[in-house]
Amino acid sequence: MQSLLPSPGPSVCLGEVAMRSLGEPTADPGAQRTRPLSSEQLAQYLNIVGIDSLCIPHSFGAPSLNVDWNNLENPPNAIGRMISIGFEGLDDGASGWGRGFIVYSTYDFEVGSEYDVFATEADLQATRTQSMPRMVSVDGIDGFVRYIPGISMDKQPVYITYIFPFDMYYLAAALTLGQYDPAQVNDVILQMEQGRHPDLVNPDLPHFNDLVSSIQFK
Repeated sequence: MQSLLPSPGPSVCLGEVAMRSLGEPTADPGAQRTRPLSSEQLAQYLNIVGIDSLCIPHSFGAPSLNVDWNNLENPPNAIGRMISIGFEGLDDGASGWGRGFIVYSTYDFEVGSEYDVFATEADLQATRTQSMPRMVSVDGIDGFVRYIPGISMDKQPVYITYIFPFDMYYLAAALTLGQYDPAQVNDVILQMEQGRHPDLVNPDLPHFNDLVSSIQFK
């Protein structure tokens, strides 16, 4: 099993980003993105998704809330709950979640067809039995790496995802490595799994690995 390299001082890094970002609007006024989360809001959401602290690279900018589907709303708008936290510095100038984000979801979450599903309860069982391919460990928690095709528009994104399944939910960190012709996506994923696709040198990937490896779970 692979252990991701640790990043130093996750709590300090998190505090610096949150303090720098308080109340600042997004860099692109036209981007369909909420304002950055305050340090209090970020702490609340990290608590919900089971993270004690993490290091957000400065190049990723301020954390912001992509979406929060909550079955406690009245009337309920989903089965279960899904939360996604994005980063201002990874906005791509278009509507959506940007190039990188963290997703928390219960396994029974359901709403429409506009959201990617990153893990199932079968993945949880495979992780527990150490039979999942490309397993990793962060802060003593077992997970795995998976290359996932996103929802296809004209082009189809392919994510590298670090997924950590728990009893009732999973946590996934996803980074878009590129946009591809849908007919080529399967071959692209195969090349990435074999470590030979050129987009694996994406300049955001080392920083993304730092973010994932810095996670301290509750």
